[in-house]
Amino acid sequence: VEAVKRGRAGLRVSPPFFVNRESGDYSTEMKGVYELEDPLVP
Repeated sequence: VEAVKRGRAGLRVSPPFFVNRESGDYSTEMKGVYELEDPLVP
């Protein structure tokens, strides 16, 4: 899993960046950030 994600504006998000391996989902903290402008799409 890539530990760095680039947003639409080239935003670089560094650790702490955790992924729940069981669900393949972002951690709750990261969800709160990404859901603002970049909703997660499975």
